[in-house]
Amino acid sequence: MVVDHFQGAKGQEKFFHEVAHRDIYHIFMANLGHFSNLMVLKMSSVEAANQVGLAEMVFIDAGHEYEEVKEDIEAWTPKATKMLCGHDYQFPGVKKAVMEKFGVPKVIDTIWYVELS
Repeated sequence: MVVDHFQGAKGQEKFFHEVAHRDIYHIFMANLGHFSNLMVLKMSSVEAANQVGLAEMVFIDAGHEYEEVKEDIEAWTPKATKMLCGHDYQFPGVKKAVMEKFGVPKVIDTIWYVELS
């Protein structure tokens, strides 16, 4: 399952300028849409969390601002049965939200994770 609104990250426009000029969703589907088991939810992370059931592992890579990450963590923690993880731990907002909820997580490069079971 893929969850993405395909609009880029708020506050990161200078790094993702192609979102303003290209149809990222259609490019994504052209590259991966042929996989029969692919489920794409074109919506925000929090919206998707309200629509899906449990998953053994959830990987968060949505917004990078503290409030966005905090909302994602709150929305997805009840859905993850074994592990919650995410990307971009080097961003201050990501790090603050993760540490506030879980303390110091395990980190590999820019990926953070916590074991829940």
